[in-house]
Amino acid sequence: SIQQAYISKRMEYRKFFYATLIGTIISGALGIIAALKGYGVWALVIQYLSNSLIDTIVLAFVIGWHPKLAFSYARFKGLFSYGYKVMFSGVIGTVFDQIKNFIIGLKYTSADLAYYNRGEHIPSLVYNNVNATFESVFFSTISYLQEDKEMVKKSLRKIIKNVSYLVMPVMFGLAVVSKPLVFLLLSEKWLNCVPFLIIVCVQQAFGMVSNIHLQAIKAVGRSDILLKLEFVKKPLFVIFIVVGMFISPIAIVLGNCIYGFIALAINANPNRKILNYTIKEQLVDILPNFLISCIMVLACGMISFLNLSNVITLLLQVIIGFIIYLLLSIITKNESFYVVKDIVKKIAKKMIISFFNLNVFKVKKNKIVFDNFNGRGYGCNPKYIAEEIIREKLNYDLVWLVNDLNEEMPKEIRKVKRGSIKSYYELRTAKVWIDNVRNSKVVQKKKNQFYIQTWHGSLGMKGIEGDVEKYLSKSYINEAKEDAKATNLIL
Repeated sequence: SIQQAYISKRMEYRKFFYATLIGTIISGALGIIAALKGYGVWALVIQYLSNSLIDTIVLAFVIGWHPKLAFSYARFKGLFSYGYKVMFSGVIGTVFDQIKNFIIGLKYTSADLAYYNRGEHIPSLVYNNVNATFESVFFSTISYLQEDKEMVKKSLRKIIKNVSYLVMPVMFGLAVVSKPLVFLLLSEKWLNCVPFLIIVCVQQAFGMVSNIHLQAIKAVGRSDILLKLEFVKKPLFVIFIVVGMFISPIAIVLGNCIYGFIALAINANPNRKILNYTIKEQLVDILPNFLISCIMVLACGMISFLNLSNVITLLLQVIIGFIIYLLLSIITKNESFYVVKDIVKKIAKKMIISFFNLNVFKVKKNKIVFDNFNGRGYGCNPKYIAEEIIREKLNYDLVWLVNDLNEEMPKEIRKVKRGSIKSYYELRTAKVWIDNVRNSKVVQKKKNQFYIQTWHGSLGMKGIEGDVEKYLSKSYINEAKEDAKATNLIL
């Protein structure tokens, strides 16, 4: 936990991913081996313990932080004052959250408890994974900005918009497809869990927003408010659960759902005062995503009246729901849609680049790729090299990376849009790269490729890298060092 907190504080999530991936793979293998050897449920114990142990060991090497035999009373006082309130609020929340299971199992049948647990499991699987992802990043960001309340408010609004945009259609969509989904995944005998699943989906669609408000309060250092809120909310929780207990298991879960909406209002209220995040602003941030999700649900719900097979119904509901939500997002010019679109494009680009970085494309010995100031056009030192090649009528396939395909260029040169998929292919298959600035290309250079750096500027001595290092940023220096390692020749 300390190592994870260290990484979260510095937002080094890439490092955390690769470090824990090792533990996940090894522990998974150990768990499978133990299961095959007949260890039964102990295979799960072996998998869990080995995962925690390996993650801890690998992280110890990766992050370079190690505990020391030292004690600071001043630090302990500050951390304890903040931490015990967070701990107690978490313990209270966890204990009360388990009361539902206890009451259903105590007052009703084991079958009712099984239906509830199964109905809760599917939406909780989605909720817990999405919540864990956003929670760690959001808490680190807000903690870093906590002195600037205006920036905290902007970040909070942005995350609420984006999370509600992603979570609401998923949870509402899961609710509307619950019957064919349960029938196909769990069989007909589990259909009694569908009402529980629907109610939990509705609750958790808003529960994510509620939790984000709590994370914002915690991140700005107000753990005292966090604890006070638990004492305000939990008596209401008890009332709803006790009333539902004397009616039915469904009433218990429904009461918990109604409590969830009240808890959202209670959790959001402190941010109205701390960050001046008004009720009107909160509604404006959530309402558009809620409305288009409802329209999507209505459209998908009508498909269930067509009396089609469960497989066809599920497929149609998912496809049509996705298309409707997408179209409504475009029509309403939903801000979060464009944020998600950019993220998807970046992920797709990384996947494409990873593909091109595989050693599946052969280098063409007569191909040369030129780039001038990251796609600015035909000019500077690379231009004169190209002109000499053309003048000598050498047999080379000349490719120029440009931002504007209308750029004028000799007919012997092929223009390719810089940053396009085609440009990645040209770079990966060219024998020679010729640049006049640091290579910011994402395609990795092969060992049998030749990279010529002409730099830029006219005749005369020019300060470069080490000569002016004190004026350069760390990111530029690191990029320059990596580029220098790949460079074969400097002209």
